[in-house]
Formats: sequence, structure tokens, C-alpha cells
Amino acid sequence: MPKFTKIWYAQKTGLWDELNQHLLRVGFAPTIDLGSAHDWFRLAYKTRSRIYKMKDQWKGKTVVCVGNGPSLNETELDMLNGAYVIGTNRAFHLLDKILPAAFQLIVQDNQRLAELEEEIRQLRCKVLIGSWYFTANSRPPKWISHSKKNIAVYLPKLDWQYDNQKLKVCGSLLTRFSDDPTGGVYYGYSVIFSAIQFAAYFGASRIVCIGIDMDFSKGVSFQPEVRNVFPTFDYDLHGRPMFEMMKTVLGNLGIDLINATPGGKVNAITRLTLRDAMSLPRAA
Repeated sequence: MPKFTKIWYAQKTGLWDELNQHLLRVGFAPTIDLGSAHDWFRLAYKTRSRIYKMKDQWKGKTVVCVGNGPSLNETELDMLNGAYVIGTNRAFHLLDKILPAAFQLIVQDNQRLAELEEEIRQLRCKVLIGSWYFTANSRPPKWISHSKKNIAVYLPKLDWQYDNQKLKVCGSLLTRFSDDPTGGVYYGYSVIFSAIQFAAYFGASRIVCIGIDMDFSKGVSFQPEVRNVFPTFDYDLHGRPMFEMMKTVLGNLGIDLINATPGGKVNAITRLTLRDAMSLPRAA
């Protein structure tokens, strides 16, 4: 592997700082356990230019971030015709019902990638792929290749834990915001948080979220066959802090963050109907 590539890996994943701190503490470099992270890092490095080119691609636009909650079945989806849309996981199924001006998909859960592989491989829209697990058994599927021009891989902001004389990678769930996805994204406990960070990177002046129920009383997805893979999710613990932080960060950047989900638990950000949210005057 070229030296520059190794340095890029280390700088972008936080490993560079961790190694320096370790050297200062004990005077020698530790063994590093990357698991499958090396393969994901390589894909992120090889596709990084595609994400660079996405910066400000939707500057000044209202961007709709689409979750997968059952409320999508109660949403006026025709309001997405002509809109700029970031879908998550199964949201590409909505393309049979809407005609957006532009659509991109984000999938960052390894299990979802396995479930949706055959369908995602057929998509022509841009697909942003993240990985949550970095064990030896969680290597990227062969179809996630840098040769597929519509695919770009991004990484979570990573924590490095020192255990048994080794530095090991683990995903970070810190309540923070990334303004440059090429240097990692704060995943939080929902893919919608990555979508919001990308929407800001794309230049959105307003970010409208739909399908973010975070309340499983009516099911977990707009598609009934989907089962919850995070049964211990609690909105107040896992969702509210991230939304409150994002509202503050985006507000300081002059970006409105709106929840246009019918029902659901998300009450930390401004709530409007999707029709009202899409009818607001363009932000200055």
C-alpha cells in the first residue's frame, strides 16, 4: 500500500492522533487490529473524489431526508415530485411513486446491505454506503466496488480502544456533527443522522425529514415485512440528543431543520406538514 494512502487512512480515521498519543505515553507503537476496516478504508479512499464532487451540489435547495417509518404510508408523497431527496435503506422503493429532481440513497447498516444487495446493485442513482461493523467477518461484499461509478463509501467517525496491547477500532456514537463526510460521519443510532449531515454538505438551505417516526407502536417500517434490528432503541436516549445538537449546529449555519413526519416521537425540532414545509419561501 502506498505510503500516502496509509497516512490518509490514519488521518481520516483518527488513528494518527491515537498512535501519537500512545507513543508519547509508552514510547513504542502498539499492534493495530483493523479487522475488516482496512478493506472499507480502501474503498473510502478510492471513492473519496466522488464525495468531494457532491459538495454544494444542491446549494440553496430544500432537501428532503427520507427515513423508513410506517408514517410514510400516511405522507403526501406527491410533494416529493421535483424535490431533492436523500433516501435511506428501502426508500428507493418510493421511486415507483415519485419523480424527484434528484435522488441519492444512503445505506450504512451491514445487515441492510445484505438484505438489499440484489436491488441496490440494479440502482442507477448515486448510492452512499457506510459500514458499522469492522470484524474479520464483515468485509465489504464484492459488488461494492470502486469500479461502480455510482457508489461511494464513507466511514463513521471512529474511536480506537486500547485492549490487550492492541489498538482496536470501534464505531463512535458521539453526539456530534461532521461538516466533511470524507473525514467520517457521526452515525448516531439512525441512518437519518448521516443523511442530515450529507444534506448540509450538499448545500441545503433547508432540511426536511419524513419517515422518522422513532416510535414502534405502529411498526418499524413503511414495508410490513421489515423487523426491528435495534429493539432497545429509545427515542429520548438515542434520538433526541442528536436532533437537539443538529438543530443548534444547523441553525448556526443558517439551515432550517424540519420534521414533516405525520405523528411519531420526534419533538426536538420544528414540526410542519410536508406540504407546508415544501411551500416555505426559499431561505435567504
